[in-house]
Amino acid sequence: MIRLLVILLVIVTIAAGGALFLLENPDRFKSQITRIAESGTGYRVEFKGELSWRYWPPIAIKVDGLSLARGNEAPFAEFDTMSIDMDLIPLLTRQTVVEVRDVTLQGGHITLLVDRDGRPNWKMATPEAVSGPPGGADKGALASTVRRLSIRDVRLSYADLTAGSDYEVTLQHITTSELASGKPFDLSAALSFRDKANNINADITTAGRLGFESDTGRASIISLVTSIDAIIDGASYPTVNLTTDGDWRPDEQALVLKNNDIQLSTLHMTMTGVIALAGRTPEFNGVLRLESADAPRLGKDLNLDLPVSFLQLESDLGATPDTLNFRTLSGKFDDSELTGSAIINLDPPMQIKTDLRINRLDANRYLAGGESSGGGLNAPNTAADSELIPVDLLRTTHTKATLRIASLRYHTWNLADAKVTFNNNHRNLNLIANASMYGGKTVLELDSQLQPHSQLQPQVSTRVMLNLDGIDVAQLLQMPGITGTLAA
Repeated sequence: MIRLLVILLVIVTIAAGGALFLLENPDRFKSQITRIAESGTGYRVEFKGELSWRYWPPIAIKVDGLSLARGNEAPFAEFDTMSIDMDLIPLLTRQTVVEVRDVTLQGGHITLLVDRDGRPNWKMATPEAVSGPPGGADKGALASTVRRLSIRDVRLSYADLTAGSDYEVTLQHITTSELASGKPFDLSAALSFRDKANNINADITTAGRLGFESDTGRASIISLVTSIDAIIDGASYPTVNLTTDGDWRPDEQALVLKNNDIQLSTLHMTMTGVIALAGRTPEFNGVLRLESADAPRLGKDLNLDLPVSFLQLESDLGATPDTLNFRTLSGKFDDSELTGSAIINLDPPMQIKTDLRINRLDANRYLAGGESSGGGLNAPNTAADSELIPVDLLRTTHTKATLRIASLRYHTWNLADAKVTFNNNHRNLNLIANASMYGGKTVLELDSQLQPHSQLQPQVSTRVMLNLDGIDVAQLLQMPGITGTLAA
């Protein structure tokens, strides 16, 4: 028995000594690891430092100074350290398949650039373009799977000289489960985003599942949950929470959104449709639905003046970074129903074109003073310092709008078939409103011009005309003792 234990001890000692001899110089595996990386990515891979072992926990090869480049160009990605935990037996025996348990990248910088001709510096080289060892003596190993990928403390900069985009991303961490073609994997990430051109900063966390098919290039997004805390022009906004399901179709250069659920303050939105990326700018076509049961709270959180209490809209939407096209609008706000269409061009000066219809509207609930202002011809009270003509609107917005209201209540007056047209061409504002009331018709026209005598104190000249025809005076004044009609 003692002799058997001695023999086993000798065998273990010899095996341990052999393993230490094989692990003494990991640089002997540099060519194999390079081939694994290059065959999987198509990029040229270089190690600036020597390879070393990390003995615990667990045993892994450590690389100092890793870079990726396209062909013979300068590297677009450089990492401080990389550790690779892989099955050592196939590597030591130079088998053709190696299973990588864990890849960790720590520190570094990735620079992505689209030049003025629209050419990206990261476009992957074809596998044939990656040269192997002379004479093909070392065919290298091909990694079948990567069980876990971890990236930490990496900065990424992206600039598109054709679009004027300039972004900077700091990756706190990205972690995945096993990466294998055709098999969904878990993903979690935390990053900071900065849009230098538009002064937008955001902290983003995300977790969910992704899938990828290497033979077709198709990818899938499965219940990806994302939270965004944004600061725009120095102002903080409420957290945006998204849940996304979709598919990436490389042959069409399109992302199909099966569902994109968005929660912002009291606003709940869903989007389904297609984001096309084949053109010079992204384009979305699909359906947008939104609802807020507490619109005043939403307005407060977004620093907006929202006079309604409840809002619900649905629209067939076409959108680019410059234009929003609400092709078919339908919805509700408070006790009113809304239909129509709207086109908004976001390039300065902003251009708005709308054609909207409302079934009924009680204007008193949206005006200061409400119905408590009294009867007769006195209009509801307004703030003494309110601006009758919005000068900023005249300066910055071009508007062509038509609004039709089937039934309108204003103060104590009931109007039918009201129509308002509003046109603004940067210096001139024209408003025409007409409606049927008390057996007759009324027409109001307002025309304003911005006089550019001074940019600091612009002068506004306004002309107002009111036309009344065939209106029953007794109904208008709510005085039954008076009879007749009014025309002016």
